Parts: sequence; structure tokens; C-alpha cells
Amino acid sequence: GGSVGFAPYLVTSQREMIPLDGERFVTVGGRSVVLEASPATLPGSARWAFADVQSFLDGGAPEPAETYGQVEAPLDKYIDFRDAGTSDILALWTLGTYVYPLFEAYPYLALQGPRGSGKTKVLDTLAKLAFNARVSSSMSPASLFRVVQATRGMLGIDEAERLSDPRDPLAADLRLLLNTGYKQGAPAIRCEGDDHQVTEFAVYGPKVIASIRGLEDVLESRCIRIVMLRTVTPKGNLVVSESGENWGAARHALYCFALQHFAGVRDLYLRGAGADRLNNRSAELWRPLLTIAAYLDEHGAAGLLELARRYAQEQAGQAEEDGLDDWRASLLLAMYKLAIAGITETTPKQIALEMAGSGEDGDNGPSAQWAGYRLREFGFKQRRTGQQRLYQIGLAQVEDVMLRYGLEVPGPEAVTLDG
Repeated sequence: GGSVGFAPYLVTSQREMIPLDGERFVTVGGRSVVLEASPATLPGSARWAFADVQSFLDGGAPEPAETYGQVEAPLDKYIDFRDAGTSDILALWTLGTYVYPLFEAYPYLALQGPRGSGKTKVLDTLAKLAFNARVSSSMSPASLFRVVQATRGMLGIDEAERLSDPRDPLAADLRLLLNTGYKQGAPAIRCEGDDHQVTEFAVYGPKVIASIRGLEDVLESRCIRIVMLRTVTPKGNLVVSESGENWGAARHALYCFALQHFAGVRDLYLRGAGADRLNNRSAELWRPLLTIAAYLDEHGAAGLLELARRYAQEQAGQAEEDGLDDWRASLLLAMYKLAIAGITETTPKQIALEMAGSGEDGDNGPSAQWAGYRLREFGFKQRRTGQQRLYQIGLAQVEDVMLRYGLEVPGPEAVTLDG
């Protein structure tokens, strides 16, 4: 009738193409399966050209290292990153958007920098490459929940300053989506409609957040932060356009990578490949990218794992330093001074006085009450004697806490007690 229609097909790793015909109960590789949700038919959702699909069905597929190169090259070509290796990290992250269901958690990207620093250009480039990418600066929370669940692809949020505005009525819903969506098995729960029916939304998936001021602590802890600065190179004049590169060929390679190599990536992930030098949240966030780097390293991209490891360790170290404010750092250093001097038990007041740098109460340090809360926060044991609470500050424990928070242990020769 002169109109264009969309018909969803399922392309499998066994190189089958199965028409879905609106059904959610299908046979794949001789096994009966139920699709979790009906495929979305959003405008522009046919991101894999039919000729390329046919090439895959006929047995063709680029090598993993070639796929990586097709993704990294335009990121390096168009964008002047501050830190060496950033285009490699973003290429690994982009590959991961096609296989992120293999991982228990997947990191967000936080693009931070002043106006004109290239944040939107990064979003535009990733939108051409990442799985089912959608980018918006004005979508309502209700739309975002539905788009993420429908596409299961990359969500880019530009001009995200509203997220840090406590007076913005939409910011709370956006933070709900983002705070839960980095980890598998944690749906966002909302009340829908006039009857306030409880609805679960599957919001796990890759997301990119671009802002000038940066993000609040909880959300930033789920992100790999990319600091952007204004460029002084010719890259700043290059325009990312649909016709500027063969984006379709790169996406074809990415689909082939996901279908042909997911099992190997999953196996390395379960074995903890590449993340052995990281701890806690850093390991959780970086493990997917380091796993992909390890897999590519084994398949022709030699040296990529070590590059990614160095980048991850630098970021993790910076995150630990950022997570320890000046007063907490000063408290740990004061405890270290006392422990070096042979003091094994102390009071919050003594810690506060040491932080103030004098033997008398002053207004240039925290209160004893604040010091007591922080001692408990860091897990130091206490005992009561009369009206006093004494905290045990063994040197080994103090050094352990300092190291866990990325605070350099100065060594006994560099420490003197005041007063």
C-alpha cells in the first residue's frame, strides 16, 4: 500500500535468521525458548544492514582485533581526549554494549567538562556505534524507563546538570533509573496509572551521562569518569556525520563479535580476567572492560590488556582519593602520628586536638564528636573507662585503612608529634 513496515527477525550465533511474526515462543537451535519481551520497532532501529546480515549468515565475520580497530579509529579521529588511552577505553566500552548481559554489572560513562569541550561529540560518535543507542537531553523519566526497557541499548543523557538539582521534580526519577540501572537484577519499581499499579522496569544497561559540573557521589561511583577539555587541535573542527564514516560496517563487525565471541568473553569474565589488581567497586566496574581487553589481547590486539589495566588503576586511585575528603585524610594522618609515637589507645578529643595542630581547643579543627563518629566509621574498636571512650589505634590497622583509601603512608621518619 505504499507504506513501509517493520518485521523483526532473530539472528542467532548458529547463523540462523528466524522471523518472529509477533510470537514470543520460538525455536532456536532446536530448543524452544520464550522471548523476555517483544522486540521494539523504534524509528531507525534497523541498525544492521540486511546485506551485512546476509554476509554473516553466509559465514563471513571480521576478526575481533579488526572489530576493535574499526571502533577505536573514529573515536581517536574525531575527539581530542585529555588522557592517552581514552579512545581505547571507549572502544572497549562500546564493544561491551553488545554483550553487557554477560556481566553482573556494567559501568556508566560520565563525561565531564566545560562547554565546548567535546562531550556532545563523544555522545554523537558513540550513538553511531553502540548497541541500539539513543541520546536525549529532554526525555521525561517515564519515556526513559520505557525506552531503556524496549531497546536494551545505550542511553545517552546530554546536559545532565538537572540530576544534581534537589528541587527538580523529575531528577528523583532520573536518579532512580540511573542508580539501579548499572547492575543486573535490580529493576526500577514505579507506580503507574491512575490506579497506581506497581510496575517493574528492566533498566540495566549501558548509559553515558554528560554534564558540566559532574555528578553527585553515589551516581559517580557507578561511572568511569572521562574528563573533557577544550581542544586546540584540528580535531575540534571535524564534524561527526552519518556519511562521514562507514558506521554500518563497524556496527556489522560489532554484531558479529557479540554473536561469535560471547562464550569466550563470558568464560574469561567468570575467571576474573584482568581485574586482579583492583578492589571493591573499582573491580566490579572495570571487570567487564578488562575482560573484553583480555579476550582481544588473546585474539590479535596484543598489549591492549596492559593498557586497559594501567588506565583502570589510575582511575581507581583517583576515585579513592576523591572519595576521602580533607578532614578524613587529616584524621587518618593524626592517628598515624599517634600510633608511630607508640600510643595504642586514644580519645576522640585527642584526635581532634592533633588535627587542629595544637595542645589546646581551637576553632581550626573538627569537634571531638565528629572525630568519634569517624573513628567508628573506619571500624576502630572502642572500650569505655569511666566517662571516657578509648579507641584502639594499632599501627597496622591505621596503615591498612590509609592504604584502602589511597592515602600515602609517610613513614616514621617523616612524622613528628606536635605538643
